[in-house]
Amino acid sequence: MKTMKTGRHAYKVKVIFLILFTFTACTHNKKVSELNTIPSTPQPSSTAEDDYVLHAGDKLEIKFYNVPELDEEVNIRPDGKISLQLIDDVKAVGLTTSELDKILTQKYAKNIKEPEITIIVRTFSTQNVYIGGEVNSPQLIKLHENLTALQAIYMAEGFKETGGLSNVLILRNSGSQKPEIVKIDMKRVMKNKEKDVYLKPYDIVYVPKTPIAKADKFVDQYINQIIPRNIGVGFGFVYDLNRPEAEGARPIIETP
Repeated sequence: MKTMKTGRHAYKVKVIFLILFTFTACTHNKKVSELNTIPSTPQPSSTAEDDYVLHAGDKLEIKFYNVPELDEEVNIRPDGKISLQLIDDVKAVGLTTSELDKILTQKYAKNIKEPEITIIVRTFSTQNVYIGGEVNSPQLIKLHENLTALQAIYMAEGFKETGGLSNVLILRNSGSQKPEIVKIDMKRVMKNKEKDVYLKPYDIVYVPKTPIAKADKFVDQYINQIIPRNIGVGFGFVYDLNRPEAEGARPIIETP
């Protein structure tokens, strides 16, 4: 059984992050301009991109090798389900392509002897990531297949000379109020000494200022530049990356 492992979803998602973290930063000894050359072959982290999780709006082609008359293309509906011949509606949203393949194989085994099913994601719905901080053009970027953090930064016109390449952060929805935080040393990535990271839907890539002398200066130097001064370390980060009016906008920060 084969599956397609990449893709995007269309329905609006409000990403809610509670940022509570401490961070030890490195000093920055070279000007960013000396390093502003993207590697021709970035090395993405293999752990960042697993089997693709399906979303509403994805268009699937479902093929039956031994019963081709059942082949069809379906869109995942807003309710997260797909409709196929011979079986009841199946919930697809939130499943990987492999998991959906397994479920369909089990269901069709009641009607077909040894079904062999392939699921191909033919069209991916639009998803965004936000690139901010010390980049030349902070912005929303439409997420495409196998987009890495470094590639996204260059789509935002690259690092400013004040950018802390060793301390780039990815804030990622972890499914709870506390985000998953990924730290990347882009100087090492650009020298092919460290793997780049594939971005996921609604990731926020933040390039901090440099140098960072002390860990207790982290919040003041990084976070307070994108949030109101009256909000402390614990704050509600609310940003709808699919809002039409959000193109070119900065994240919206709201008090908890």
